[in-house]
Amino acid sequence: MNKRTLVLWAVSLVAAYTAGVVFPFPDRHNISPAESGAELHFAGSPAAQSANDSVVAFDILSVDNEQLTLKGESSADNLNVQALVDRLQQVLASEDGEQANYGQLGEAFNAISQLNETQLLEALLRFEPLAGTRENRALLEMLLVRYSKFNPQEAMAYLHRNVENPLFRLSPAVEIMSDWSEQDSQSAYDWFVKNKEAYSRYGGRLVSSLFKGLATQDRYDAMDKLDSLTLSRNEIGRAVHGITSNLSEGHEYIELIDVARLQDRKEVTRHILAEWTREDPHSASHWLTASTLNSERLQQTVMLNWMRGNQTDRAEAADWYIHQTTLADYQQRINEVMEAFAFNDPEAGINWLDKSDISDRDSALKTMIGRSVFQHPDFAISQIAQIQDEAKRLEASKAVYRGLTMNNPDKAEDFAANSPYKETLLKIRNPFEPRR
Repeated sequence: MNKRTLVLWAVSLVAAYTAGVVFPFPDRHNISPAESGAELHFAGSPAAQSANDSVVAFDILSVDNEQLTLKGESSADNLNVQALVDRLQQVLASEDGEQANYGQLGEAFNAISQLNETQLLEALLRFEPLAGTRENRALLEMLLVRYSKFNPQEAMAYLHRNVENPLFRLSPAVEIMSDWSEQDSQSAYDWFVKNKEAYSRYGGRLVSSLFKGLATQDRYDAMDKLDSLTLSRNEIGRAVHGITSNLSEGHEYIELIDVARLQDRKEVTRHILAEWTREDPHSASHWLTASTLNSERLQQTVMLNWMRGNQTDRAEAADWYIHQTTLADYQQRINEVMEAFAFNDPEAGINWLDKSDISDRDSALKTMIGRSVFQHPDFAISQIAQIQDEAKRLEASKAVYRGLTMNNPDKAEDFAANSPYKETLLKIRNPFEPRR
């Protein structure tokens, strides 16, 4: 993780720790470190008042990412880590229960980024009695992520020892795993195998972090390790995302697809193709068209990911997918394209319909309306009148009403009241309404 990424990560903590901390934010203090291991005191504290003249004054706000800004010389031997920990807690504290802001997080991050391994270890040992508390999560994550640059295995052990809830461990664990898997891929993998169940319900972020690091060392070994694991469909997708995150050339994706084929991992093949499509849809689609692996399922994978990742090429993705079809499944493919447009950009779907020679436009429009109501309810309502066939217009109205009852009951009531099919719609039972 480069310096810019680390700074952005520190700033992003403001969103993660919405609970904030409860200590009142003090006035700006001066701290007294010394050159290469001086004692560190708060200006105005008893320790600072009793310190000898060789101890220099240091303002934590003046720390930058390159070096400490020193204002004198000192012969002191030891860094007062407890003072630093106390000060960092003050920096991350807030007034009136408000969360720490960008300035506070950046201030703390700058100070922590200057600590060496010995200083970090001492800080963590002194901080441990408070490490598991809610108000100290931001500080804990900063300390552990910095410490993972030196000793990720111990950083992870510290995290698990002090934070019981896997959800609260997740964010720092992901960052620690990123360093660990790059420094010692086998031990990181072994640890994950033993602890993966604790994180399996949290979206696969830890899996992605692990396999990105593994692939940085050897992506073929990462593929072998993935093949040996039993993971959920979502976790497999996240693992493949990690493995492919640093790929840029089509032949690299093809090589991994060949590995997955030898392993008889069809789902892994689909995920690799999906990642390639999001990166370069034209190369991925051209490869699939000429490949012996070409199938309806993989064509659908390309179309869906092409539409999700490329706003300007959605019509091209739809055209490509329809051109792969046969007469027997033509209408089915039209409906699949409409569903994809519904979730991504229904207005673009209307434009595509207008420019396409679709024999059953009403069926295509009905499909898109029924799917778009969940994310684009106003669009769905506005398009019902465009359906010419009476029976299909009624079916579209029913689909819209059902969708609205699940997401917006008041809007559903208004829709039914203004619909020519009011009596029919009001007979439809809300699936979330208790039976009488």
